[in-house]
Amino acid sequence: MQQTIIQIKEKFDLIENLPTLSVITTRLLELLKKPSVSMNEISKLMEHDLSITAKVLRVANSPYYGFRQRIDTLKMALVVLGVNETSNIILGFSMFDSFNKSEANAHFDINKFWEHSAITAYISQYFGKKLGIRFHGEEFTAGLMHDIGKLITAQYFPSEINNIFNFFNNNDVELYEAEERTFGITHMQMGFWLANKWKLPQQLSDVIFFHHHSEKAKTNKILVAVVSLSDSFAKLFDSNQENKENVLKLIYKSSAWNILEPYLIKFEVVEFIKELETNVDSVKEFLATLTDS
Repeated sequence: MQQTIIQIKEKFDLIENLPTLSVITTRLLELLKKPSVSMNEISKLMEHDLSITAKVLRVANSPYYGFRQRIDTLKMALVVLGVNETSNIILGFSMFDSFNKSEANAHFDINKFWEHSAITAYISQYFGKKLGIRFHGEEFTAGLMHDIGKLITAQYFPSEINNIFNFFNNNDVELYEAEERTFGITHMQMGFWLANKWKLPQQLSDVIFFHHHSEKAKTNKILVAVVSLSDSFAKLFDSNQENKENVLKLIYKSSAWNILEPYLIKFEVVEFIKELETNVDSVKEFLATLTDS
């Protein structure tokens, strides 16, 4: 018998080992709520965490960025990468560290999950710039976190995740529809609960909760729509040709496409996908650097 949302929420609230964000990450998210954040603020925040600083420097010196000069200090990384990019790296590490003990599941591939999340984050950033929308790094973070509820379901509700994927694999439905039909809630709702627990900024919570229904977002609608379409574009890279055509049809019919229509007048989808294809391998390299602890 399907559980009610109240019953599932009660079980969620009773999870004792629910992942938490580090103090540094929580403070960073608070800083990023400000209209602008200085290099000095980030540097002061990080100066007492040598582990995070070492990780940032490792990524900054990775082939993904391809800098000729070696970056040896956090301040130098902030100058070269900028505040937003450095913050994205820190948040990326924190996400992976929070879930690094996730158990394997026959239906849920954790590596593919992170790959899709990283590609969505990259596309969100690239897509926003392409459309001339001024973001400040939140689009990358939102893209990385948009499906976080799937991790909670997979890790803490294993029998339910098996039922979800059995239904999904045998019916012509979206994954969130299979979740609703078999479990009673979606990964969007599960992620929203975690976002509240983590006290994430409203813009991130909105993306997590509304990325499959952009039209329902009351605030941050443009950001939600950008991540929603980026999520769809990312699916092109783990689909066969027939599914790719279906994904493109869904993109054109989506509420996110309608919301962004004023920005899409000169946007060429085919050309955009070609550009993404040339960069997606470097995104996978970036992910490998993040996860190589």
